[in-house]
Amino acid sequence: MQLALESSFSPFDVMGCSAAVLLADGEMWQGVTGICCEGVPVSSDMLFAVGSITKNYIVAIALQLAEEGTLSLDDPLTVADVPSVH
Repeated sequence: MQLALESSFSPFDVMGCSAAVLLADGEMWQGVTGICCEGVPVSSDMLFAVGSITKNYIVAIALQLAEEGTLSLDDPLTVADVPSVH
């Protein structure tokens, strides 16, 4: 998955990125590549601002998950709710 992250990241004019995948067995894979600013590598615990186009994808995914019953649109969301992955 790390190789897929790096190969899909490199064609774009992006300094760095981070990805997480929740696997069917409940395990979580995390990968990072690149830098967040000069001399600072991206790490898996960095928080990223959500850009304008990203919001459309997040809403679509949230509505799908709500339709499946995985989450409720009334569920609270805070940074404290993000699972710690080591």
